Amino acid sequence: MTIGFDAKRAFNNKSGLGNYARNLIKSLTNNFPEEDYYLFSPESGEYKLYEFLQRKSNIHLVKPESFFAKEFPSWWRSYGISKIINRLELDIYHGLSNEIPMNSYKIKAKKIVTIHDLIFLHYPEFYKAADRKIYKTKTIKSCEMADAVVAVSQQTKNDLIELLNVPEEKIHVVYQSCDDSFFSPSFNETNEQSPEKLLPDDYILYVGTIEQRKNLMTLVKAIHQLDKTIQATLVVVGKETSYSREVQEYVNRFNLNKRVIFMKSVNNVLLTLIYRKAKAFIYPSLYEGFGIPILEAIASKVPVITSRGGCFPEVGGPGSIYVDPQNEEELGEAIKLVLGNESKRQQMIEIGYQHAQKFRPQVCAGNMYNLYKSLGSY
Repeated sequence: MTIGFDAKRAFNNKSGLGNYARNLIKSLTNNFPEEDYYLFSPESGEYKLYEFLQRKSNIHLVKPESFFAKEFPSWWRSYGISKIINRLELDIYHGLSNEIPMNSYKIKAKKIVTIHDLIFLHYPEFYKAADRKIYKTKTIKSCEMADAVVAVSQQTKNDLIELLNVPEEKIHVVYQSCDDSFFSPSFNETNEQSPEKLLPDDYILYVGTIEQRKNLMTLVKAIHQLDKTIQATLVVVGKETSYSREVQEYVNRFNLNKRVIFMKSVNNVLLTLIYRKAKAFIYPSLYEGFGIPILEAIASKVPVITSRGGCFPEVGGPGSIYVDPQNEEELGEAIKLVLGNESKRQQMIEIGYQHAQKFRPQVCAGNMYNLYKSLGSY
């Protein structure tokens, strides 16, 4: 097979959609090296994915060639690449981040689009009106033109059916993975950048963008309300937004600076170490399409407390604890249970790690590869 990807975010996005694209591309090229892969991207950005891939002769980077395409990369992604896909005679073209070219009806290859979530419809107040309209239009049109729609969770599949009337038979749930390093055995290397040097001995962890939907404030309030018998220091790793100021103001007002630690500029190596040494991982998000930090935690053998309902049980599995994400008292009780009961904590770790095996990179890549093969006679 010859397979093309919209790889813009694989090269340019640090988290979220970028992680999804990088993990899938790397897993496919590692596990199915007999195929040819074409990565379409207007530029090679901060994440030097191509440096990893260029050692393989079956990896090809496709960039804008004409002056016009270089000057207008958004047009190139939405319209210009269709001719290139046909010229290369690709078998599969996969839009990895909620869209395929707007003129995809011209593309001869089988077309797949991954839809990650419909949060803009569930929580429109978090988006500008113009952005909501663009997201909805692109999602509807991409699903209509695609030969197959990949949903990253059963929750996203349900949303596509209920909110956008996408035919159920067209949607395939193919779970995403996280970087294989999170599954690697723990090691005890200590240096100036290790958690032992940077963080207290016992801490609980939050990883994710610090935005209103992720609901960090409720977690901070839960930490504030814990009695002194539970020494819980919260470590926060995530990109800051305007919502971060609101959380920081609360921390300052109640003198919680020693109990809530914000970390910036955390690279992937350090992040895996921070996960492994955490006593628990807390993720009180209001809504997700998948919730990859939950997977990173259970793969790292860390017990998880997260939100009740939605996609969270799909990812967290039977070993995690689920709470009302807007109830700081319930969240606080869950934290006390995990930190105060070591046998319970170990049970959660074992069940969680077993559940995480279904999301290993080679498993998820295999599921996607089988979908590709099902679309044609290859």
